[in-house]
Amino acid sequence: QRIRIGDPLQDRTTFGALISAQHRDKVLGYIDTAIKEGCKTALDRSRVTDVPPPFDKGYFVGPVIFLDPPDAAAIVREEVFGPIMCVQ
Repeated sequence: QRIRIGDPLQDRTTFGALISAQHRDKVLGYIDTAIKEGCKTALDRSRVTDVPPPFDKGYFVGPVIFLDPPDAAAIVREEVFGPIMCVQ
């Protein structure tokens, strides 16, 4: 199924923005830290660049799937509140 970014009040929209630039940066920081910690991605669409106007001003982070992250990784130990999934 295709992810559709857009107006959250429209039924066809399946993916919304994060609440603020600070929250977006925090989620992206978790992703960057996980990669530096050696976590492998099965999917990394975190850097969203194809957002249609007027939603291009939103704070979007796309989905990321990490495979077999170690228990010590921050993305496993902490709640990220972003579109991140860990599969073990």
